[in-house]
Amino acid sequence: MQLSAGRVIARRLVAVRPSNGRLVAVRVSAQQAAKAGDFVSVHYTGTLDDGSVFDTSRKEGRTPLEFQIGGGLVIKGFDTAVTGLAVGQSNKVRVAPEDAYGQVNAEYIINIPKAKAPEGLKVNDRVMLSNGLPARVTVVGESEVTLDLNHELAGKHLTFDVQLLTLTAQDSLQKATFGAGCFWGPELAFQRVPGRVSWASSPLEVGGSPGPHLSAKMGYCSAVCVLTIPFLPPLPPCPPSSCPRRDLHRGVISTEVGYSQGKVEEPSYEQVCSGSTGHAEVVQVTYDSQQVTYRELLDVFWGKHDPTSLNKQGADVGTQYRAGIYTHSDEQAEQAAKYLEEKRAAMPGVKIVTELEPIKSYYKAEPYHQQYLSRGGRFSQPQDASKGCNDPIRCYG
Repeated sequence: MQLSAGRVIARRLVAVRPSNGRLVAVRVSAQQAAKAGDFVSVHYTGTLDDGSVFDTSRKEGRTPLEFQIGGGLVIKGFDTAVTGLAVGQSNKVRVAPEDAYGQVNAEYIINIPKAKAPEGLKVNDRVMLSNGLPARVTVVGESEVTLDLNHELAGKHLTFDVQLLTLTAQDSLQKATFGAGCFWGPELAFQRVPGRVSWASSPLEVGGSPGPHLSAKMGYCSAVCVLTIPFLPPLPPCPPSSCPRRDLHRGVISTEVGYSQGKVEEPSYEQVCSGSTGHAEVVQVTYDSQQVTYRELLDVFWGKHDPTSLNKQGADVGTQYRAGIYTHSDEQAEQAAKYLEEKRAAMPGVKIVTELEPIKSYYKAEPYHQQYLSRGGRFSQPQDASKGCNDPIRCYG
């Protein structure tokens, strides 16, 4: 059914799930208002004060934007624009810089020696630093190159015209947390986890325009110069993925990486790497329990770590790389304990050291670690995070 702006209908299809082997349409009242924690898809158009459009999901080839309200994947003002809408309703709001990309910060403008930069850089080239932060070339001088790490929409008021298309209530969303060594690779594996049934929209693009996303996500084609620190020659564009672009519902709604099970509040990456805080690197997954089960997530976790290796995964050594299942409920704890019992029975004579504990002291990691591999990784080569993708994962990019 095609919705027109502002139209409200009595009931709306918002999800499809298997029940007793049959597909059942799940509907909610169109009057159910979107709130923090709900997973939504929206169409939007963003304009500047001069009326120019800086981004829209309504043009051909684009898909609706999917995100969890309050999940940190879009700017605060965009969360506000969607909150309170019912399916089919629209809203138009003007967002101040403080609730968008902030004011321009002079400390985010840096100069680097031209001799250490790749040849051929031009003003307005977009580049990516080795820590995953995007930047724009603003000046190419005789001896220095100036990079601006501010978002290109920093300091600007933004107007968003949004329409709520679908809503999955927070009640069906749950969290799961796993430690499997360096969190970059496992996060990408969980990003790819689909639901059980077909869905109306495609996965979000890895690249794309500024939009309402919290961090800039840039496409990496031959027209975009890639810069790394320390400086390396520009890399060729990432080859097309072999993964089919299937229209699959997001069984895993969102992922983030962080630090858990430690004894220090708000630890930094450097502190965690020292081994002094007691934290483990973990991936925290938000998932639709009607689309993917906790056991299926355990299967993904099991395939991404060595359960026999204590405080070591691959070449990464230290207590922060220990393997663990960190549960959010008694039900998860029971399922995880049963799962580990089954694995031990299937591996007689082998000591499994994967720990099982209730989650505690969880802190989100620094922004540059989030979705690190799908944004380019250490070598500025984005890896496919689309649902159902089974491309090999390059752990460091």
